[in-house]
Amino acid sequence: MAFPWRTHYQQNAAFTARNLFLFISTFVLLLLFIYLSTLSPLPNFNPQKQNQIFPKPIKSIKCKHFPRKNPAAATTVHGLKFPFLYPIAAAWNSSDAPPRIMRPDVSAIIQDLLEKMRGRKRQGIVVDVGAGDGIVSFSAAVMGFPVVAFEPVMDNVMKICDGIRVNRFRKLVRVFQAVVSDGSKNLTNHKMIRRVDKISNSTTRSKMNMNEVTASIALDEIIGASDPVLILKIDVQGSEYRVLKGATKLLSRKKGPPYLIYAHESQASNSTSNQIHKFLTTLGYKRCTQHGPDQHCTKTQKM
Repeated sequence: MAFPWRTHYQQNAAFTARNLFLFISTFVLLLLFIYLSTLSPLPNFNPQKQNQIFPKPIKSIKCKHFPRKNPAAATTVHGLKFPFLYPIAAAWNSSDAPPRIMRPDVSAIIQDLLEKMRGRKRQGIVVDVGAGDGIVSFSAAVMGFPVVAFEPVMDNVMKICDGIRVNRFRKLVRVFQAVVSDGSKNLTNHKMIRRVDKISNSTTRSKMNMNEVTASIALDEIIGASDPVLILKIDVQGSEYRVLKGATKLLSRKKGPPYLIYAHESQASNSTSNQIHKFLTTLGYKRCTQHGPDQHCTKTQKM
């Protein structure tokens, strides 16, 4: 005698197993999607794409291959809402209490700007041209904002790498040893470069290697049209106009133009100041105010 219920039971069992497999697969894929989405909260910016732009690719510095400028010790920069670590100079005696370092004004300004932008749900990168010892870069990175820093002096690049190590900013700060100007070319550096330490306000001089060839690039050649830039800071010892000329496309953006900060030293000639003012006005930057040694320029009142 046949047992039709057995055939029906076998079909139901197969159907149940298939449903269970589909349910588990869908659940695993859902968990994987949620996990991956939490790994990338930052804007989609890939500085490595410049390898496809330049005939001779300009690659970011890999700090793990660089010797340490300072020992691993560091001290906290005080007076900031988002403090970060500053590498201690090699001359510091480890038996003494670490020096107390107060906030640089530029760090407080940068963090205040970024906090307001975050409140308006704006996301993007900070471009630090003439990064020096990395103070502006670290002020932004400690808040979780990605930074692209340009610095031609090797001594300063080593300091930045020290800061990246002690703060664990490897995934947030990309460093390029390059001169930012109005075009791409190679420069042989053989002169003393005057740099101002943002922490101690002391003037130091870093000598480039006589045989060191440093690339000169324009920001428009490395910052893509779809890359959101929140702040563009420029401090290049009097060559700000060339940097601005090389960033014409970036500064011409009508949607999401960057907040511009550039060094305006008192000894700058009137002709240079007028030249910069006229150039920025043509691009829509008609609101400029002086903050200490820097000019802050925007196209609108909102940041």
